[in-house]
Amino acid sequence: MTPPPGDMPEPGHRICPLDPGMAGAVWALYALARDAAPHGFLARRHPQEFVALLEGAVPGVAVGAFAGNRLVGYSISRQMDGASPLGQAFGFAPGTAYEGMGSAIHPEVAGRLLMARMLSLRGRIEQSRGGAHVVGLIDIANLGSVANVLRAGGALVGTRRDETSLNYVAYAGALLRGAVKGSGLQPVPVSDLAGQRALFEAGWAATGLRRDGGTRCLTFQGFPTVFGCLGLTDAEASQ
Repeated sequence: MTPPPGDMPEPGHRICPLDPGMAGAVWALYALARDAAPHGFLARRHPQEFVALLEGAVPGVAVGAFAGNRLVGYSISRQMDGASPLGQAFGFAPGTAYEGMGSAIHPEVAGRLLMARMLSLRGRIEQSRGGAHVVGLIDIANLGSVANVLRAGGALVGTRRDETSLNYVAYAGALLRGAVKGSGLQPVPVSDLAGQRALFEAGWAATGLRRDGGTRCLTFQGFPTVFGCLGLTDAEASQ
């Protein structure tokens, strides 16, 4: 498997689309990452979900990171259907959006920017297949994944709870590229969920993660004509 033209993986690692036969390796890596990660960092999955996505029974995109022939990372999405609550909130047209189904990195290669590279490649493939929008959920405590999404050009646009945790709603795609941005940037501590919720409801999105003094902060920017009326905040986010 050869990385598509234009992809520049870190020396010693290749990043490329996954073959259908890799479903077992993906499940093994998912299970390892799930057992090692805090509760809620990885959504609950079943082996058959990976089989269906990699074999094409469910339309989606799957990319992986390899050290030699060993899978050390994956990132997977599926084409969003009309039953998706996030798709309904955004009002995406059929066939134009993808929903993240999970990403993981083997602990041995953590910190090498492989996740951001996988997200970038996955996004290019999604776009080549008509995907103008990509959304996903990230546990609010999983700042490593937040940083990877922001580094790959995404933004946080709200919060949603799933069966395991309270999550940020991450978005990447045409709405950001065509948006008229408000002036100025506003840092909000990652612990200030009420402050974040107020900005999300006003149409702001978090586009960066930095330290302001000794405090870890999300950096918000206004997108009032794009995200202001989506209602992508849970009441719990104000507590």
